[in-house]
Amino acid sequence: MGELINKHIILGVSGSIAAYKACTLASLLVKQGAEVHPVLTRGGAHFVTTETFTALCGRPAVIDEFERPDPSEMSTLLCAKRRMPSSWRPPPPT
Repeated sequence: MGELINKHIILGVSGSIAAYKACTLASLLVKQGAEVHPVLTRGGAHFVTTETFTALCGRPAVIDEFERPDPSEMSTLLCAKRRMPSSWRPPPPT
């Protein structure tokens, strides 16, 4: 256990019955220590809710590439920002 500590995984979930299996995968990855960032298509959200992935992963699930769980951040840059210098800030919304 803990083989994935400090690993960041983006879990993409699309609109198919496999979305249910993605819940199991998310849970297993988190148990192994990974930080899972769930990203759903609108179709995927018809099969499994964002609340399910938020509960399993411990972080907000994103549906829309322009949706911002935290208004001070751009969701498309949430993972990339971890590699940026600490002085980097996203541009203000337009």
